Amino acid sequence: MDALPFESGFWEEFRSLQRISDEDFAVLNELFYVVEDFVVDVDAREPGDVTEPELPAAARTFLDVCRTG
Repeated sequence: MDALPFESGFWEEFRSLQRISDEDFAVLNELFYVVEDFVVDVDAREPGDVTEPELPAAARTFLDVCRTG
C-alpha cells in the first residue's frame, strides 16, 4: 500500500477505536507518532519528518510486533 492511502486509512481507523488495552495502545502509539510526523510534500519536509518510504516501513514493524506479541 502506498503511503497516502495508508495514512488516510490509519486516521480513519484510529478515530473509530473505542476500546483498546493499554498494552495494545502502547504499540499502536508508536505507529501513531510515525503517521503524525509523515509529510507528503517533499518541499515542506523538515529534518526528522517521516518520508514516503519510512511510513510503510514503520507499518511493517508495527505488524511484526503485533504478530510476535
